[in-house]
Amino acid sequence: MTQDLRDLMHRVADDVTPVEVAPDTWRRARRGRSRDRIVAPALAVLLVLAGVTATLRPTWLPAPVDPVDRTVVGGAGAVPDHLYMVPEGLDSMRGDGTRSTPLEPPSVVRRAAAAFVTLRGTAVLVSAADGDHHLVDLPGFGDSFAGMDEGSPVAVSPDGRSVAYPWRQRPRPAGEHWPSGLAVLHLDRPGRPEVHRLPGGVGALVGEFSWSPDGRYLVYSVALASRLTEDSYTSSSYRKERLDVRTGRRTPVPPARAASPPAVSSSGVAAVLAGDLVLSSPATGRRAVPVPGDPTGPGAWSASGREIALGSFGISGSFPVVDVEQGRSRLVGGLTPQSTRVLGWVGPDDVLALRHPSSFDRAELVLVDVRSGQARTVGVVEGQVVQSLSVATGLMTLDRPTVEFAPPSWQHDRSWWWAGGGALAVLLAALALLGRRRVRHTGRQGRLR
Repeated sequence: MTQDLRDLMHRVADDVTPVEVAPDTWRRARRGRSRDRIVAPALAVLLVLAGVTATLRPTWLPAPVDPVDRTVVGGAGAVPDHLYMVPEGLDSMRGDGTRSTPLEPPSVVRRAAAAFVTLRGTAVLVSAADGDHHLVDLPGFGDSFAGMDEGSPVAVSPDGRSVAYPWRQRPRPAGEHWPSGLAVLHLDRPGRPEVHRLPGGVGALVGEFSWSPDGRYLVYSVALASRLTEDSYTSSSYRKERLDVRTGRRTPVPPARAASPPAVSSSGVAAVLAGDLVLSSPATGRRAVPVPGDPTGPGAWSASGREIALGSFGISGSFPVVDVEQGRSRLVGGLTPQSTRVLGWVGPDDVLALRHPSSFDRAELVLVDVRSGQARTVGVVEGQVVQSLSVATGLMTLDRPTVEFAPPSWQHDRSWWWAGGGALAVLLAALALLGRRRVRHTGRQGRLR
């Protein structure tokens, strides 16, 4: 290198502004490199998790409870110890008139442990195989007011194989007669339901269903409508009937204007509260038995046909049990004062009752020994389910009245979607952070140049 070239380089160096390097440059560079090593694999994992969550239901996440084996009691099924209220988002209508969640065919349930109706009037069948809750499309069923009345607008038989419900043919112009009545759908024989048309008025509104312990007879209340639309009705007269499911024969149950829901034994004896307990059958005629207390709710016959237990919508610490053979009644007491709805008998001495305070926020399934008065809680029922619940008591035993099933599938689905949403949110946040870092890094490089 010549002396002239060396002098020229010194002059250029003296004229150039020195580059200022921050004292923490090395520390920040090391931290950024460490962050890149962590973020890149994490982003890859999040991308995989988001894809799996959006397309599949992960099986590697733990469920709230472990489901029982589907072969309980030799495949006969069981009653869940928890019955869930349907989330509003699954039972709503979109602006275009379509449902937020399509209804399933009733054939998805081959044996029902329970049935109820939402406040929107959607029928729900609870599978005895796995406890899952299904919003089903029962042929000819669907009134927005169906879930508002007391009693069971959709009633499952004690063995869980059949479902009874009100039936109507649609659509009909206003003022014309609506072909209507009741239907019995046999779940173990998928197909069209057995429809029983009922005459009178512009249509018949049927409710307060109750099965005999052996599933042969069905009793119900009928209101004849003088005005009937999709959303409302005006009743003009009332009656109660008994249906022999095997023969299809219908017979009246007196007294017609009694306010309480009817009940029926396996021998076809119907019972209605009208001051006294009025018992009637085509074979034995009609007689009355005095009843203590103030029962107002539906009742249920024992399998032997000797006794009937009666519930009450009022708050009480007891309920009456009537020995129809001896014509005597007694109060089964010592319970916490609550409303008591009798759902059926489990064995010869125990009554399954739905007990709750005045509100319908939550209720308990309770087995009450009618001899000793001792009670034990065997299940929980949520909110709207309380008013219309029907239970297949034939699937219950004293040793195993209910079973702990996994929650309904909609709860799993909702948790997976929340997991997917969280994963996507973290992913977006990480991408935004990387983008910000790269922009800042590019800006500093520009300033250095």
